[in-house]
Amino acid sequence: MTNCRIVAIIPTLNEEEGIGPTIDEYKAELPNLDIIVVDGGSIDRTVEIARLRGVKVIASRGGKGCAISTAIRIVSNTEYIIFTDADYTYPASKIPEMIKILDENPRVGAVLGDRFSQNKPNHRFTDIYSMGNLLIKQLYRIRRIPLNDPLTGLRVVRWKAIKNWSPRSTGFEIETEMNVYLANKGWLIKEVPIRYRRRYGRKKLKIYHALPIIKTLLTYSERL
Repeated sequence: MTNCRIVAIIPTLNEEEGIGPTIDEYKAELPNLDIIVVDGGSIDRTVEIARLRGVKVIASRGGKGCAISTAIRIVSNTEYIIFTDADYTYPASKIPEMIKILDENPRVGAVLGDRFSQNKPNHRFTDIYSMGNLLIKQLYRIRRIPLNDPLTGLRVVRWKAIKNWSPRSTGFEIETEMNVYLANKGWLIKEVPIRYRRRYGRKKLKIYHALPIIKTLLTYSERL
């Protein structure tokens, strides 16, 4: 439980290279930020490094979706939740701007960090990942959710908009389920361009993860 106005949720799995710099940067940008690290069973120093920085660490079984579901269940009495990755790819510098958009427009349920507007198509991405993102973006548009970077791992979400959400996703499709849930509940989703950085540590997202993402988009957009 937390009474902090803004909470950051950071899912981790063997991110000992990135978790420290990530926590430090977000704490420097928002000194009163309450950070929750949700660890999926790291066997390196991820948990140790996070605890040394004084943040709350909770355990979760399963993938990224399970981690986010676990964290959402313990958060209450907050206004906004920041979701970010532990690999230092997402800068904290745009968070105040993202929060300002939510403060000024009560119809906005989430503000996403758009990795593509300020980066060349292949900057920080391989060709195959760029193609996969392009395909998924077009499917989003077909479903009338026009987002430039729907799969971004950086987002600031209004707690009120997701407090009754019970995620079903267990993996990287969690962002898509969240997007569809917000859209179908009538919330606006805005985007802010960010500078995406090279990750610290080993990349976990694989091209085959696109299949559950696409399935989630096509299935949940009909049901939610």
